[in-house]
Order: sequence, then structure tokens, then C-alpha cells
Amino acid sequence: MTYEAGYVFAACPNLTAYVFESDYAREYAAANGIAYKIIGDMNSDGAVNILDLIRSKKSAASSEYSISGDMDLDGEIRSDDLVLLRRYIILK
Repeated sequence: MTYEAGYVFAACPNLTAYVFESDYAREYAAANGIAYKIIGDMNSDGAVNILDLIRSKKSAASSEYSISGDMDLDGEIRSDDLVLLRRYIILK
């Protein structure tokens, strides 16, 4: 069975995909008009960088939750998310 591009999600107008910066899912969402947010991109500028780490630290300290800062997708922003984000920024 084959699907036309975007057909699978055509009935989901409120869908937002949460993707990693260098993930195929991001390319697919962009190519098919599906809204997406990048995990780790706390300031929504389209890139994961040191500014996102600073914002994640503030979120962790204030217990403010944003899925963009939840690197391990466990439902909380904690020190382990900050470590993962820092490693990602250094290694990319």
C-alpha cells in the first residue's frame, strides 16, 4: 500500500510533530506542511544552540515545562536533560 505525501496526516489539522534537529521526521514534516517543533530548541529559532541551553537551565530551575527542553522525553526538565542538551550542542 502506498500513500501520497501528507495524506496520512491530512485528517489531523492540529497535529504538531516533535522532532530532533537532524531527524528525517523534520524533513518530512517540512516537506508536507506539517507543523513541527524541534526538541532542544527552547527559543524556537529553528536551531539548537547555547541560547537553548541557557533557557533550559532557567526552565529547570523554575519547574516550567516545555517539551522542547525535555531531551529524554520523560515529562520533566531536569539536570539530565541539560546534560543531554549540552552534549548535543558540543558534538554537532
